Amino acid sequence: MTSSTTTKNIADKFQQNLSSTPMRLLLICVVGLLVWGSFIVYHKIYPTSYYTSTQDSFKINFPIKPVITSVPPKSVSSGGTDTVRVYNAEDQQSKTDYGIYVIHYSSINFSKFSVTETKDTLAADVNELAKAQSADLSNGKFIKFEGLTAAQALLVPATNKSIVSARVTAFLKGNNFYMIIGSGLTQQDYNTFTSTFSFVK
Repeated sequence: MTSSTTTKNIADKFQQNLSSTPMRLLLICVVGLLVWGSFIVYHKIYPTSYYTSTQDSFKINFPIKPVITSVPPKSVSSGGTDTVRVYNAEDQQSKTDYGIYVIHYSSINFSKFSVTETKDTLAADVNELAKAQSADLSNGKFIKFEGLTAAQALLVPATNKSIVSARVTAFLKGNNFYMIIGSGLTQQDYNTFTSTFSFVK
């Protein structure tokens, strides 16, 4: 499966769900549509160049320029407009992938969420992702990431053993929901990748 094919499939599924799903359920549905092999490659030798997204206010040390797919803005029942961007690529040879998914909600400000609301939202998202992928959830925990409360977990396929495990870190900032996913990687390699993430203005 190529990166472009995977990205198109994800974008199509996003478009089918964005128009009619309430805001709270939308967050869960979008996360649940992620696919293991749609992320970005990260090699053992980590380059020093950073990729910066001015649209989504972050930078991270991708080893190659990611493929970016944007879902056209969709109006939702609350009156807001939601957009999704997927930053991804894949290394078919090593079967190791990384990616970042960003969902922007025009009518939700996550900074107003309490710690309990934030944890409840993130826990639901990660659990729905595991359920959608028929995966077992392990090592789930809350951590501090860039000063924010984040949910981190390992998703292990329960039935399809040809699909590799994925490591997930999900967090909320402002109007955005972020998820960093690494597939087929050791915890050390995944930690190295996520440690290069930071927000930019």
